[in-house]
Amino acid sequence: KENYKQSLAFIEVPLLFESNLQKHFDYTISISVKDSLRHKRLKNRSVENYNDMIKLEKYQLNNQEKAIRADFVLNSLENDDDTLANLNSIIKAIVK
Repeated sequence: KENYKQSLAFIEVPLLFESNLQKHFDYTISISVKDSLRHKRLKNRSVENYNDMIKLEKYQLNNQEKAIRADFVLNSLENDDDTLANLNSIIKAIVK
């Protein structure tokens, strides 16, 4: 935290809750996305990524459990504008 000149920094941490690393952050945001949309996005990126994701899913907490543990939940939707509006609401709540 001391290395950042900005008042707000976002750090993406895969398997944050599964690794019990949430205690190192002031706030946590869980990104929630419907399984069907997540699968669609991964397939569009790469079949290899999709196959890897399927293998790793068994080690991940589900969206509901992550939402319980997180301070905020960002709903990732089909419409990027709606997702951005959701993120802006979270940022306003953090910097109030």
